[in-house]
Amino acid sequence: MTHSTTATTAGGPAGVDQSCGAFTASTGVNNVQVVNIPGAGGTIGLSSFVTMTGDPTTVMATGTAMLGGIELNDSPVDLTDVRPIARVAEDYDAIVVNADSPYQTIDDLVNAWSGDPGGLVWTGGSAGSIDHLIIAALAKESELDPSEITFIPKRSAWP
Repeated sequence: MTHSTTATTAGGPAGVDQSCGAFTASTGVNNVQVVNIPGAGGTIGLSSFVTMTGDPTTVMATGTAMLGGIELNDSPVDLTDVRPIARVAEDYDAIVVNADSPYQTIDDLVNAWSGDPGGLVWTGGSAGSIDHLIIAALAKESELDPSEITFIPKRSAWP
């Protein structure tokens, strides 16, 4: 492997790429280059990756955020333009509140949210990330309109 591309900033798939690059280097391969190309839920990196030709050892790590990013950004490229060869990890998410929050259970939270769907502010990874998708799924399951969610995306999943 001589070139590894991640479609994110630090964290998530970028961490996988960095770890794989470090491991590969420890085996004596010294030409591993990891390049982060973030933006638009990973679709900028994906667009760049599909145009990289000439080196069949170029690989890319990505995650759930790209699936959402492809849809949200109406990307001209998608995962049918590449060949997935391995699942490395699964995404898990947790919904947490401050220790002194009035919400003690998910039902408390959903009941308050139902009274003012746009008034509860959610935050997490990029738009289209697993964080965003989980909140949208919770809204739908709670019979709320996912388009009314107030979701503030972070630039990266990395803290």
